[in-house]
Amino acid sequence: MIKVEDCVQELLKFVLQSSINGTLDFDLGLSSTFCAGLLKHDPSSNLLPDSTAGVPPYPLYKRLSSALWESICYGSFCPMYKRMLMTNGESSLKQKEEKWLKLIMDKGSEMVEQILETLILELHVDEPFFTQLKDGQKSIEGKYALAKYNRLEPGMLIIFNKCLLFEISDVRRYASIYDMLESENLRSIIPGVESIDEGLQILKFLNEEEEEIADGVLAICISSVPLQPYISLAAIISELSYEGLQGLLGLTHTAGTVPDVLPPPRSALLSSFILPYKPEEILNHASPAVPLPLVASS
Repeated sequence: MIKVEDCVQELLKFVLQSSINGTLDFDLGLSSTFCAGLLKHDPSSNLLPDSTAGVPPYPLYKRLSSALWESICYGSFCPMYKRMLMTNGESSLKQKEEKWLKLIMDKGSEMVEQILETLILELHVDEPFFTQLKDGQKSIEGKYALAKYNRLEPGMLIIFNKCLLFEISDVRRYASIYDMLESENLRSIIPGVESIDEGLQILKFLNEEEEEIADGVLAICISSVPLQPYISLAAIISELSYEGLQGLLGLTHTAGTVPDVLPPPRSALLSSFILPYKPEEILNHASPAVPLPLVASS
């Protein structure tokens, strides 16, 4: 059973990293610094109890994906939090949240119901095979014929690394990896490999644990589908922009807030508490305001 919530988290990570690398083919309208900040890890997050109050723990993309998933499931914007009570701009913020929620529900429901819930299998591949799949260089996945692959047939959808969606065009069975490599287009299975012997060594190494219990080998022929779930998610991220994403993280803008700034990691806040007090040091320039944490709901 594929957990759609896990797919949303991996999709978000993939979208942000691809945007940073310039390989997304979709303009998020977000700075690379902001995207990198969402992906950034903080060692102290593993040492402190998780909480929906205060500064959100790093990596922020996990908190963001959870908020997106909760919004899709329960039909309310950022349901884990209550907004900070503010007299100024309350009506305007409510209108924005209603607009953001409609966006999430429309595109998010489409992503979940029409794409992810139709899947029957999730496969994982390492680099460089994942990039080769995305770029269309690899169109055949070789697998030992295990019981979990028996139901595969043309027309079914599978997802690689919880990110890339493909349709099965054919499934061909062979007695061995060598027979498959000899009969199929070698470069469609392992792009860049020139000889069957080299391909044989690579596939045997990658599937070593399954060889003893398999009954033959399958050449799973696949083709990319035009409606990719990461594109739907990228559209949501783009339209939410900085303020909407920060709202999902439980943050709110105030006067003077820098739009593309994220809260510091907890380790930075903790280290500031142990710095020696130096009253003679005077702050000689204004620090940019960061979005404020919202009050957690009880």
